Amino acid sequence: MRLPTAAYIHLPFCRRRCFYCDFPIQVVGDRAGAADAAAERYVNLLLREINASPSGIEDQPLRSIYFGGGTPSLTPPRLLSRIIQTVRSRYGLHRDFECTLEMDPGTFDRARLEAFLDAGVNRVSVGVQSFDDKLLKAAGRAHGLREVEVALDLLLGGGNYPGLSVSLDLISGLPHLTRESWLHSLDRAVESGAHHVSVYDLQVEPGTAFDRWYVAGSAPLPSDEDAAQMFRDASTRLRSAGFEHY
Repeated sequence: MRLPTAAYIHLPFCRRRCFYCDFPIQVVGDRAGAADAAAERYVNLLLREINASPSGIEDQPLRSIYFGGGTPSLTPPRLLSRIIQTVRSRYGLHRDFECTLEMDPGTFDRARLEAFLDAGVNRVSVGVQSFDDKLLKAAGRAHGLREVEVALDLLLGGGNYPGLSVSLDLISGLPHLTRESWLHSLDRAVESGAHHVSVYDLQVEPGTAFDRWYVAGSAPLPSDEDAAQMFRDASTRLRSAGFEHY
């Protein structure tokens, strides 16, 4: 039997639910301390679950941990450290293991980032989604363009974290998205110096706000042909900048 080499850990807390989101999340709002309190209860249960699961094999440690959500960067770094330590104790971690944390702009500053790095994070995935302020609002995101710029400058400006790998997410097919705006977001992603870019085509999922408001392929969502062109644009622009399309 082939043993697992990676672990995905779900941290479900979000300040609000984006209009396209159907993920299993817990909305905690913006009230100070709300995310910390929710995370404390959740992590205590999570650690019980990890400790109750079968342990790993000593000479086959995990090579990767991925913290997804939700907005994992709302989880206090001390709790994230407890999770990583428990995973290490239970399953083992390879000396060169990769630890990815999804982070949203506006949820961390330098001190919080460095606390995450001290806990063992060495790769971050930043939920940028767009470099257009109006589109961020139209998608129900909790951050704006200014928070995006601050986050990317902190992560990638000045070479302060040379061992940190940075990925960013973009979403095509958002309402009112034009090809011009999409090309602008792709160019900004390249200019940011990110090491990896994930591009997602919007899917209108049942039960979401977008599902109530819009019909896929009809205005203000891009037509199917325009959405396909945005996919081609992403492939062309990113490959020309040295990214591998996979």
